[in-house]
Formats: sequence, C-alpha cells, structure tokens
Amino acid sequence: MILHSPTERGTVIRRLKELGEEHGVSIASSGLVEPKGVDFAWLDHEDEWHGVQRKELKDFLASLDDGRLTKEVHQMNAHIRMPLIVLEGRIQVRDGKVMVARYTRDMTFSAFQRRLLTLAGRGILTLFASEAALTAETIMAYYLWSQSDKHTTAITRPKPQNDWGKPTNRDWQVYLLQGIDG
Repeated sequence: MILHSPTERGTVIRRLKELGEEHGVSIASSGLVEPKGVDFAWLDHEDEWHGVQRKELKDFLASLDDGRLTKEVHQMNAHIRMPLIVLEGRIQVRDGKVMVARYTRDMTFSAFQRRLLTLAGRGILTLFASEAALTAETIMAYYLWSQSDKHTTAITRPKPQNDWGKPTNRDWQVYLLQGIDG
C-alpha cells in the first residue's frame, strides 16, 4: 500500500491510482506521511519505510531558500530508508542561469547541480519527471523496486551470447577470461 499526504491531489494521485489498479497496489491518504518529510510513503518487504518527496522545480528552488527543504531532509533521513525527491517540470539554462517555467532564478546551473550533489551526499536521491503523470510512474516504479529483495543491475554480468543462438565453448572461454582481473 502506498500512502500519500492528504494535501496531494490532482494528476499524480489519479495516475497513481490507475497504476495501482494495474499492479494490485492500493493507494490511500494518510497523516503518517508528512512527518516523515515526504508526500508518498510505504513499507518495503522488510517493513522499512521508503518515501518520495514531490517537488515542482519552481517550488524546489523556493524551498532551498525558505528552509522547508532543510526540514524535510532531516525528517527523511530520520525515517526513510532510501529517500527520493522527484523534481517535476522542465529546467532550462539561459545565460548560465537556471530558468524554470519563465521564472529565472539567480542561480547558475553549476550551483544547481552542486545543490543536488549535496542532497546525494546526505543520502537523498533525486530524479526528474517532466510532468505529473511521469511523477506517478516514478513513484510506482520505486514502490515495485522496493518490494523486491533482488537487485542485480550493474552487479552481475549477462551470460555469454553469440549471433547464432546457443553459446559455444569459445564463448564460454571468453566469458571466463573476461571475469579475471587484468
């Protein structure tokens, strides 16, 4: 079950409920979510909390200055196993400055990237979604990922293959030798 903040409404919730029906996942409003610093939260297969803070880019930039993000980062780090911020919208850079929805921020792109790296250094992952429906897709993907205990991307090598179907002895020999350091 994915819980969402009572203040979350609109396209994200509608699309998330559609995805929930497709995947057999219930979506419900709960006051348990906001004290964890996120807008969406759930328990994984080990009963640990995972969560997503949804931020429109313009709101993200404002929250850097008004202290909301600092508060939310502390809450996420205290309660969430692998916190994720989904930045929603399209970012552009004009004359070296970050521009979001016709709003130019007096921040260089390099400074913006450094802020994201600071979040990463504090254990907060950041992903981008260009629109609300894709934010919902990202939340569902993260939920489904968190329910598995087996994650092997970039950890295990694929088995040997060749263009003719079944790998030959030579294919297996090359596979073995490629696994030896040096």
